[in-house]
Amino acid sequence: MVRTLVVTLALLTLAGCTAKPPAAEAPTISVKEFNAPLNEEMRAGTGDSIFMEGRYIEGEYIDVPQAVDIMIPGSMMIPFPVHVAQGRLELTSIRKGWKYYCGDLSSSSASFPGLGSVVRAGDCIGIRTPVGGGSPEWVVDNSNHNGFETIWSRRVSSGETHRYRPQVSQTPFSVQQLTRVTFDGYYGGQLHFTLEKQGDQRETREFVFDFDGEPTVVGFQGKHLEVVGASNLGITYRWKKL
Repeated sequence: MVRTLVVTLALLTLAGCTAKPPAAEAPTISVKEFNAPLNEEMRAGTGDSIFMEGRYIEGEYIDVPQAVDIMIPGSMMIPFPVHVAQGRLELTSIRKGWKYYCGDLSSSSASFPGLGSVVRAGDCIGIRTPVGGGSPEWVVDNSNHNGFETIWSRRVSSGETHRYRPQVSQTPFSVQQLTRVTFDGYYGGQLHFTLEKQGDQRETREFVFDFDGEPTVVGFQGKHLEVVGASNLGITYRWKKL
């Protein structure tokens, strides 16, 4: 009987009220036209986008330079241990005035004595920030585990906020319309690119060009690029016509 009461109390502890969100603010949809200097030498790594324009919400991530172990207050302010692994927290959702940056649940964890892990697939361990900027918070969203919305958070200390600033990712979070060219690599004496268009429909085309080490001009739908050098790590290039 005593054990049943303890477990019931623990369940209530991690299934209480949610944190109060800030005033809702819509995420910004960027309208971006590609602009790059002509005839100026530039570099890109394999897998990098060399051309991107359209209407989209930019993707973001937060780097965690070293693992963090903290206690986050649960229901009735009873704290539970949270481990945020070293690595990258990706922007996975924007809702109710918050941006949520979540890590891999296979390496991060949140638990409660007597219950073990209190997260499951689709839950979030990481950091959240108010849309439009503001103080970041450590966060555990274990709504999937509990079956209804439950979010627990604790403000990142003022002396550490500089460590956890969002950075722009090359992968957009949400797309209305997008045109992008990615350098896929140089191998077998050939340059490999992918042209991707997203909108009402999605279109992907691959382009392959021979390259023997001499400056070579290649084209994508009326845009001309001169490749100056290439290796398995990336390319050096100049835009000739946009």
